[in-house]
Amino acid sequence: MRYDFDQVIDRSGNLSAKYDERLQKFGRDDVIPLWVADMDFRTAQPIIDALKARAEEGLWGYTARPAGYFEAIRDWQGRRNGWTPDTGLMSFCLGVVQTLSAMVQLYTPQGAMS
Repeated sequence: MRYDFDQVIDRSGNLSAKYDERLQKFGRDDVIPLWVADMDFRTAQPIIDALKARAEEGLWGYTARPAGYFEAIRDWQGRRNGWTPDTGLMSFCLGVVQTLSAMVQLYTPQGAMS
């Protein structure tokens, strides 16, 4: 599938933190919002279709990650970086910021941050 990265998407006015909170965060709205890693592209159609199908199931809640989830990450790392991490050492986290926070807390000696 080819994806159109040239299509400009105006996300202002749709509760986009990146655009709609500029005035609140910076006191002006004419700043370039580089403070958050947010997409300025439409989501790829296969992702939209998969999310719609999942939503139509009507079953909501916390879900486990099957072995295939971690295997896909391992295989991608192998293809892209020549590295095949041990899936038994992988875990799941909800986002980059939460993961970085957990890593800092895990690897910072006790009392070093006070």
